[in-house]
Amino acid sequence: MVHGLQTVEQVFDHYKPAINFRFEDAAGFTRYEELKFKTLDDFSLSNIAGQSHFLTQQTAKKKFYLKLAAQLKTNQLLRDVLANADKRRVFEAMVKTMIKDIKNKNKL
Repeated sequence: MVHGLQTVEQVFDHYKPAINFRFEDAAGFTRYEELKFKTLDDFSLSNIAGQSHFLTQQTAKKKFYLKLAAQLKTNQLLRDVLANADKRRVFEAMVKTMIKDIKNKNKL
């Protein structure tokens, strides 16, 4: 026990709590990140996620997929394309071509 620590801030300054956390992505790759706690607010979900590059990426992916799901629900033209097997194959080929082009441009 340390005497003289009278505030929560002093306790955090003295002990500097941190944890090495292991994250695993969908492909099974492991990533370690150190999460530091300087105030009680740092224990909130949003502040923990804000410290973590991995969790920030996962949050962005989640937002993307939610927006995509909303598009699928509301975009009648897209729903019609996906409902027709021939149109869906053409659409899939176009998307794959766009992804390939983006990857090739990123290599430059």
